[in-house]
Amino acid sequence: MLQDYLDQVLDVFSDGVCVTDAGGKVLYVNAMHGKMTGIPRESMIDRDVLEFTGRGVFDTVLNPEVLRTGKPLTKVQTLSSGRRLVLEGHPIFDRAGRVVFCVTILRDESRLEEMRGKIEFQKELLDVFTKLSSAARMQDADMPEIVQSGSMAALRSKISMLAKTDAPVLLLGETGVGKDVLAKRIHRESGRKNCPFIKVDCGSISPGLIETELFGYVGGTFSGANRNGKVGLIEAADSGTVYLDEIGELPIAMQTRLLRFLQDGEVLRVGATHPKRLDVRIIAATNKDLESAIRSGEFRSDLYYRLRIAVLEIPPLRERRDDILPMAHFFLDFYNHKYGRKMSFSAGAENAMQAHAW
Repeated sequence: MLQDYLDQVLDVFSDGVCVTDAGGKVLYVNAMHGKMTGIPRESMIDRDVLEFTGRGVFDTVLNPEVLRTGKPLTKVQTLSSGRRLVLEGHPIFDRAGRVVFCVTILRDESRLEEMRGKIEFQKELLDVFTKLSSAARMQDADMPEIVQSGSMAALRSKISMLAKTDAPVLLLGETGVGKDVLAKRIHRESGRKNCPFIKVDCGSISPGLIETELFGYVGGTFSGANRNGKVGLIEAADSGTVYLDEIGELPIAMQTRLLRFLQDGEVLRVGATHPKRLDVRIIAATNKDLESAIRSGEFRSDLYYRLRIAVLEIPPLRERRDDILPMAHFFLDFYNHKYGRKMSFSAGAENAMQAHAW
């Protein structure tokens, strides 16, 4: 029964197929072969393949060599139109071990390059995720939130509420107040918790690199670039969260691009002509006074108001003294366990910590 449908089966292949006998006569070609070569099926059947090279239709065939050696062979064939095809020839043997047929598979060279590019893209994306996951594990020691003070309890309640939304969040507070910890908490309590969480330190990336780091680029955009392009960090976080730490350090030009992403939900790689729609939540943090930065022309007011949809101001430790000793004891227990020690704080040390202007 299969024999009755064999032509239809082979006609659904996305590659061209050509079968010749031991003398090089064409016995069969599928529909894709005709589309790729431009030669109608009926014009090839019962013809010697060498006729077509003699007429300049294409520059080479591999059937004679496959039939002579009995070994598979790959060649690149150029048609008179300039199109290049990758040929794979495979010998078919009879029971006596003689080559009776040659099956040639035709693939468009440009399609192979496209597939290779997609494979490279997937490998690069996997590499990005691997590195980011490793970094996230190193950064996040699963430190529990230490919430004894009323101000942090109220903040904790707001975080639980905001985590259930997709709104951008702006975290404000001095260096060391725990903005990173709270950004991760928002992500872990959201519906995106099983998707990437990518932290970008806006102050540590050089201005010349930050555009390609955030938005990526297409292949051949500039000298020394990866020929298959590069995935930007925002694109790598699709379906997840991007945490822009120290957003006040972001150059004005990048603020404009970020604003466009927040408005349209699309990124345009450097050198690309078509944007890509993404689903990424933005959490931003800064220790700067952004309103002062707006007045001095260092920060865009429209970006500020886009990010201000949800603002969390994190008080410094000196304003939530109920958290000082619980936090100190957490770290003491952690390092006692790590190094096999049994250290403790004296009453004087505890008093000094509580009196310090953190």
